[in-house]
This record gives sequence, structure tokens and C-alpha cells, in this order.
Amino acid sequence: MRDLTILEGFVFEGAFKIGFLQRVAPDYLKGFKRIFFDLLKTEGLKEELIEELQKPIEEWGNIGTTITPESAERVYTLTTYLLGYYGGLLYAEDGKNIHLEKFEMGEESSEIVWKNADLVYTKGKTLYIVDFKLSGLLSWLKEVFDRGRSEDFRDLPRLPVVNPGVPVNISLGELDFSKFVKNFLSLKQTLMDLKDVFVEIKGFSQLICYAVDYLTEKGNQGLRELCLELLYPAAESYRIRFVLSKDVSELSKYSEEVKEIYKSLKSKEWAYSEIDETVEKRAGKRRRLEEKLKEEIQGYLQEIKQRENSPVVVNTNPIQEARRDVKEKLEKFLSSQGDCKAIALLHSAGSGKTSTLRNLILNSQGKHIVLYMATRVSLVEKEKYSVENSGKPVKVIYERKKAQEGKFVRHIGEGFTDVEDREGIIRRIVDRVLEAVRENHSQIWGFATIQAIVETPNKNTAKYLDKLLRSGIHTKNYHIHIILDEFLGYRNGLDAVHRMFEFLSKVKKMGGKAYLYLFDANGYSPELLERLMHEFKSYGVVPDSLILCDYKPSLQVQYDGIPFEIYAKHGYPAKGLYIHKKFILDVEQREQEELIELIGDHVIQNLQKESTAFLYVQDKEMIAKLSNYFNTRGVSNLYITASSRKSQKDINEGSQDVIMGTSAVSRGLDFSRPHKPVEKIFIVITDWGIEQNLVEVIQAISRARGDEITEQKPRHIHLIHVIQKENPYTVEKITQLVEYQDKDLVSLFYRREQLKQKLLLDSVVQRIIEDFLRTPERYVIVPIPAQHITIYKPHRFSELENIIKFLEDVYMMESKDQEVSKYIRLLAKEILSGMFMYTNDVPRKLENVEYYHPYILIRGRLHMGFDNEKRKKAKFYLEKVKSKLMEHNEERTREIEEFLNVIAPKEVYETIFLIPVYSWVFTQYVLGEPKDEYLRFNISSRVGRGGAVVLGASMDITTSCKNIQGQKEYAVIPLGEDYPYREVLSGRFAKFPIEFIYKLLVEG
Repeated sequence: MRDLTILEGFVFEGAFKIGFLQRVAPDYLKGFKRIFFDLLKTEGLKEELIEELQKPIEEWGNIGTTITPESAERVYTLTTYLLGYYGGLLYAEDGKNIHLEKFEMGEESSEIVWKNADLVYTKGKTLYIVDFKLSGLLSWLKEVFDRGRSEDFRDLPRLPVVNPGVPVNISLGELDFSKFVKNFLSLKQTLMDLKDVFVEIKGFSQLICYAVDYLTEKGNQGLRELCLELLYPAAESYRIRFVLSKDVSELSKYSEEVKEIYKSLKSKEWAYSEIDETVEKRAGKRRRLEEKLKEEIQGYLQEIKQRENSPVVVNTNPIQEARRDVKEKLEKFLSSQGDCKAIALLHSAGSGKTSTLRNLILNSQGKHIVLYMATRVSLVEKEKYSVENSGKPVKVIYERKKAQEGKFVRHIGEGFTDVEDREGIIRRIVDRVLEAVRENHSQIWGFATIQAIVETPNKNTAKYLDKLLRSGIHTKNYHIHIILDEFLGYRNGLDAVHRMFEFLSKVKKMGGKAYLYLFDANGYSPELLERLMHEFKSYGVVPDSLILCDYKPSLQVQYDGIPFEIYAKHGYPAKGLYIHKKFILDVEQREQEELIELIGDHVIQNLQKESTAFLYVQDKEMIAKLSNYFNTRGVSNLYITASSRKSQKDINEGSQDVIMGTSAVSRGLDFSRPHKPVEKIFIVITDWGIEQNLVEVIQAISRARGDEITEQKPRHIHLIHVIQKENPYTVEKITQLVEYQDKDLVSLFYRREQLKQKLLLDSVVQRIIEDFLRTPERYVIVPIPAQHITIYKPHRFSELENIIKFLEDVYMMESKDQEVSKYIRLLAKEILSGMFMYTNDVPRKLENVEYYHPYILIRGRLHMGFDNEKRKKAKFYLEKVKSKLMEHNEERTREIEEFLNVIAPKEVYETIFLIPVYSWVFTQYVLGEPKDEYLRFNISSRVGRGGAVVLGASMDITTSCKNIQGQKEYAVIPLGEDYPYREVLSGRFAKFPIEFIYKLLVEG
């Protein structure tokens, strides 16, 4: 028999196509099955297994997860077949309006032609080209069966199943396929220069070749969309969609070049491919390979030492230039003609965008209504304070979420559902603005967070602005100013921008005067912002991504008929910047004490008495341990968070040596501290995705400002890279995937790749930081946080996540007060343990469900509740610390009180779930034998290539497949909001290795 890891691929692909044909073309089934089972026989599958596969699935019985030498092949083969069959059945949806072009299995042509694709079909106006990527399933099944009943939460297998490689999303910024291919070819040399090629780059290039070949041969045929997909058995598919123009004839001239790229990539292998069967057969090869690896590792270690000893000097642009440009652009905008227009300023943080506009409006003649919105409460309250203390006669309106004094619910059988219609923030602001207009105020300023703009069951809350127009306010000579500050700082930022442009269009039609101001340094490039806005308008989502774009300092366009000016100028509030490197090697993954000591000592060694150090760590537990370590070394320190009102005061008035924070402080808090300025910034870089975190890192760097004197001094950034010791489990997993299974050799390869990837990551992080602190002269790669429409779906887990986050923050800030911290910890414990969640709303048959491989999307009932005994204890602990919590955040404290008072013992919510197809298979067909009745999984905080947020994942929830005495439960991924799931789950952004990013950004 051939290697089972190879054979599983044939089993999955064939079973998938059988399920697909079952719904699409049942007349083809008999012939396809005959060819498929003959192929399995040729490949060496046991006769008795082939016979069993041909029986009705209902006759198989429970397969079980017990793996022995005798049972392994049967368990893995039957499970793989079921995963393929049900995956294909669901993938076909209802099977209607599908025209098959290619589905056969067998020998392929040596030419790069579309008929070599695994599956090609059209459905309606869309062309689908699918290729299967089948390795890794067997090792994943082994992991699930081995660890799915572990008592250690950290050892459980994780959902969703992700692909190997550095998860970096890259956008080449084009939705039309012909134009995309042209852009793709502009990266030809970069692609062909890659040494080790990640499987998805090969697969994506191959799909492009197939699509170009198909469309060149057959033309458009009335097709409007192209869908290319790399399909994995259990992991999330890589799926990318394009618009097809009516004329695709120009693709023919790109055909040979895309084939040339693919041929180059196809010949390149995975980094571990050298560990093949020849290592054992050829005398001396293992020794030579080992010597080569050790030599390469030593070279990387020397490179690390060199970087540690050679700080990088960055000549930043003076921030004063950006400030002058901001003033000039805003003055010109306000004085130029046009009653409805928009401006975006993407200048660096610290360039005075908000303060300059505030002063210009406050000192303007005439009547003005201003709606200021930002993504952080601290920003909103800071601006409100500035307006109130401006000395100008201003009517200030500020609305926050209303506390619930009571609650109306409806009994619906097993629980209660909320039926209360609450008045929204935007609506209340509009009503109060109209009241102020009737009182004839000439300056009316309203304040709210951008999060107040959401979809509700009735309408988007931005629609309440229309009431201003219906009231005839445009006839009373009021100028309406809408300011969206730091709009990319929350996931609905681009949606808010789109809604405000819609409002301006309405004002324009009615002859009024309205102006929109967009401020965010992370927009970076005018061309980038325009692209993001058009893409969001088309698809409703932009995932976390690094976006390749040209840099232009200005752009004038029309958006929804509104004149729109976009400007950018970058600088830094310091006279130059020094980037220092520190690499911490060989730290055990679960032993943090040594790591804490090494990080802490590095910070202490670089402290200066007259200044403050800011330490950015994206791990609260690590911050708590670092705080304790600093205390033992006599180093005063402060943990800050945007959820506590005390943080800004502590920054302004304190004199601690070290300030620590996570991404929560990157927007909304100002690190200005002239009496002890922040001159050194330490950033701990562990294994986080660089798209989202680089956004926050850059914001944190930019907020470390001082006064006019300290801005004449250089700043120092210390990038601290943590390179953990190789995980034996990871080495074991990789060993299973190579031909010559030598753990010692795999460990050396892993070490080499680990060091190489970290050095490349360091170069990329450095380059992106450099570009953000000075105006570039060429194309750049910009990190953009995820953006999508948010829909208001009230449920207890959202409230609970906010509460627990607040309690964790205050616990860390009050850690020196043992009694207070003890009761906060007990309060959090009772709240978490008191909540429960389950669902039994799962379809019995896989019909009429939405499917995004490998997920079944279900809209059903989620049961949540709170144990009354836990409620009593939690209330008791809350009274003990209520006054202290109020000092930090009165609103959050009231939310805790409200949560404990009004949550019903059991509540039911209509919400969204994902059930992976393998969850269905495990519960229905694999589990059920005694002592083999359940499998547990951890749930990651994100799902889908577009990064949909998982409900409650930040609280370490688990989910299970169970089949106990006929009671069936399915591992489920609950989703927190009603996203544009089709976009989020399909994903339209390629995933590239860090070497590719490096070549684009550094060598390019």
C-alpha cells in the first residue's frame, strides 16, 4: 500500500466529487464511482475497505477514534471519505443552475491548461475554478483524536483549522480580473526570486494560469464573476473572487507570462523538502545536510548579533511640516467654494488635525452644527473638554449608552427574549440638536463614538441624521460639520464614512451646507484610502491586511457626487529616531519567568532617570509579571488602559520610570509628559500577525510625544523579538510530513527557518515603521485593520466581554492593594462561572443550509443564562469594590451592576453559528462508542480569512462534539455580529510568506 498520507488525498477528492455529483449530476455518479474505486485499488487501498466504502454510509456504524496498527487505516480512510462526501454535498448547495466543465479524476496533461484543474463549473453568471490541496489531513486527524479529550485546556486542538505559514494578507488592490493579472505580472521578478515557496503562492499562480487559459479559449460567455479556490479538507479555503469585464480578450497577451511565473514557482519547494528518501540512501548525505544546516544557523546568529550591535538611524521628517500643512489645507478647505464637500487628512499623529479644525470652526462666523465622532471614548471626552473650555459660547451635547433600570422580556418556552426598543445615541443627539436650534444657539457641538453608527433591525442609526433635514434646518443657514476622528480605529470606520457621504448627498439635494472631515494617520496614502472606500462599498468588508500601493501626497476625486480632497504628509515629533534590536533566544514556550527577567533587564539597562520608557506588550498576563519584576528591582511602573479614566491623569501627573500597555492604549491616550517625557519605546514582538498589530504599534510610537523642547531630541525604539525554543509537538508534526522522518534533522531545519523568518520580520517591521514616520517617495505597504459593517445584535456575551476586560484592567492597576484586587478577582470569577451557553438548534438534515467550506452557517437560537447563586455572590463582591471601580470608569461599573440585576435566569437569542463539516461528521458517524463519546476544541478569536469575530473567544471558551446515549452535540463556533459573511468567510486576500513581503518592501 502507498503511504496513507498520500492515499488520503485521493479518498477525499473522490468522495468530495461523489457528494458534489449527488446533487449536481446524479447521472454521472455510476461511471465516476467505478473509475474512482478502480483508482483506489490501483493506489493500494485494501479490498475490504473499498468494499466498505461502497456500502451505504448508514450501514458503517460508529467508526471510533481509537487508533491501533490494525484499525488505523480503516478509521482514517472512512473518516476522510465522510469529510469529502459531506463537504462536496454541501458545496454543491442545491445543485441547480450548475454546468460542469471538468470534474474527472485521472492523468493530467503536462501543459498548464484549464482542463488540468480539479473542478471547473459555472453557476449562473459565475465561473468557478477549484484545485484541491490535500496534504496535512492525516496529521490533523491524529491531533484531534490524540488530544481532543485532554484535561489541559492548552493541549486541546483548536478551531478553526488554519494553514501553516505566516498569516499575512496582501492586497494587490484590483477587483477586475484582467487588471489584477496586469498588476500580478508587475511583481513577476519578485515572485520568481523567491527561494522557498509557500503552497498557496504556487496554488494561486496555478489558478490564475487556469483562469487565463479558460477565458482565452472560451471568452466571457456572459460571465460576470470569477471565483478561484484552493480547497483544503479541514482548513479554511483560500477563495478569491474577481469581476469579469465583458471583453477579456486582452488576457491572451498575458498567458505566457503567467505560465512562466507558475513554472518558476512550481520548481521551488517547501523549506523541509530536502529531508527526502535520498538522505537515507546516499552515503554521507545526512552528515553533509546536518553540517550545512548548522553553518546556516550560525550565520543567522551572527546576523542577530550584528543587528543588536548596530542601531538603525532614521532621519524622520519634522512634525512641524505636517502641522503647517494641516493648517494650510483646512483653512483652504473652509474658505473655498462648495456647500457640500469632504476632506481627509492622513497626516501623522501629533500633526494637530483635530485641534486645528476645532479652533477654525469655533472662530468662524455664522451658525454651525458640529458632530464629532471618534472610535475611543477617551478621544471623545478629551475633545468635548477642549470645546467646553474654549471660552466660546457653545452648546455641548454628549450622549452615552443609557443604563437599563428595568427590562421587558417575553417568555418563549425554555427562556426569555428581550423585547425592549431602546432609544439610540444618534437619535437622542439629533433631538437635542434640534432643541438647541430652536433656542437659536449659533455653535452646537454633539459628541459620540463612531460605534454608535450600527445596523439595527429597523435601520442604520446614521439615518436618524435625516431628521435634521426633515426639520428644515438647511433653510436656517446652519453649516453642518461631521468629524470622524481615528475612523480606522474601529471595525465600522469605513461604514461610518460611507454613511456620512450618503448624508452629504441628501443635504446637497436639499440645498444645504455640510462638510465631512476624515482624520486618521493610519490611512497613510490618499490613493490607499480611495481604494479602501471603493472596495468597502462593493463588498462591505476589508480584512486585516497589508496593502501594496503607490504613495501620492494628494488626490481630488468625486465620491457619491461629493467633491473629496485627500491629503497626507508624514513626520515625527522628535529630531530623528534610533531603532535598536534585541533578540531573546530559546525561551521555553510555557516558562515565562526567564522571559520576563530578560525583557525586564533589557528595559532597566536602557532606562534614563530624566525620562520615561513606554513598554508595549500585547499580553496582559506578561504585563502583570513584568510589573512585579520591576517592583522587585525598584523600578516604578504604571499600567495604563483606555477603559480607565485614571490612566490619562496618571500619565500626566505621574513620574513612573516605565509605562506599560497593550493595543488598547494605542488610540485615545496621549503620552505627552513634558516633566518626564517618553523618549524610549520598547515593543515586544512575539508570534503575532503583523497586519493588525503593526497598526497599533505605529499608533503607540506616534503618541509618545513631549513638548517643544523634547521634540528637538531623538527618540529610541527598541524592537524586542522573542524567539521561543522549538515546540516538540510542532517538530513531531513536521516530521510526519517529510519523507525521511528524522526528528533531529527536522529540529535543525525548524531552527533555521525560525531564525530566518524572525530576521525577515524584523526587516519588514523596521521598514514599515520608517515609512510611517517620514514621507516616502515610492510605493509602500500599509497595514490596515479589519473593516466591516456592524449590526446591533444584543446578547450577553458581548456585555460580558466588556465587563471582564474592564475588571482585568482594574485588577492589574490596583494590584498593590491586596484586598481590592482579591475582591475584583473573585467578582470576575463568579461572573464568568455563572454564565452558561448552549444550543440544540441544529438541522437534522443537511438541506437548505448556507455553506462556506468547511463551515455550515446556521441562524438559530442560542441559550444563555446566569446561575442565581453565582449572582448573589457576584453582587456581594461588587459592593466591596464598587467605589474603587467607579474611580476608574463610572459607566463600566454601572454596566456590571445592570448586568447582574437584569439578566434573566435563562435568555434566548437568535444569532449566528458556524458548524464545521468535520464537527457534523465526528458527531454523526465517528463518536458513540463507550469511552469514545466526545471531542473538545479550543475556539480561536477569529474565523475565516476575513477575520470574523468569535463570540466569547477572548474568555477561553471550549466547544465539543458529543454522542452520548443518542444525545448529539456539535462543536460550534458562535459569531458575535451579523457580518457580511459571504465576504468574510470566502476571503479575497492572498496569504503570502514573510519573504515575499520582505522582497516587495526592502529589496524592491
